[in-house]
Amino acid sequence: MRTGTALPGACVALAVLVMSLGSTPAAARTDGTLAYPYDQVWTSTVRLIRIDYGYAIREKDKDDGYVLFEYKDARGERTYKGSVQLARVTERDQKVVKVIFEIPEMPSYIESMLLDKLKQKMRDEYGEPLPPPPPKKPPAQAPPGDKPGKKPADKPDEGKDRAPAEAPAEPGARPSASSPTDASR
Repeated sequence: MRTGTALPGACVALAVLVMSLGSTPAAARTDGTLAYPYDQVWTSTVRLIRIDYGYAIREKDKDDGYVLFEYKDARGERTYKGSVQLARVTERDQKVVKVIFEIPEMPSYIESMLLDKLKQKMRDEYGEPLPPPPPKKPPAQAPPGDKPGKKPADKPDEGKDRAPAEAPAEPGARPSASSPTDASR
């Protein structure tokens, strides 16, 4: 009877599984919004990547809103493929730019650091972001009893001292006995 041999085999399998999980690249992406004009965000993003950090830009397209670059690790020994996407969006009635950093082989805090640096660069170069527009005023509510679409002059209680209007007579019809034209005859 064999006892105790399955336990070391299971431990080895578990250790291999844990080690393989720890070595998988992070598939994270970090995004945020900037309340600045698109052109300002674009030029600041390109300058941050190329000039401030010295990363090589492999490809960029302003109209489509992306930059592909080579992220260098802290020692400058290895490079990793990175991208940043810019999208014009509207949030709460304000035009903003959504920025998405992705460096799949690095931890997400690297992407967060780049996004934070871009936000700081925008504030340093252009000042505080645009304030959101004032909230839209809700439509005025009609007083109780009013029907939608009625104008104030159409209210039945106005003109109480006037006689009720009669419908116009048809051509050739005789006036009614209570009409003012009878009294004048």
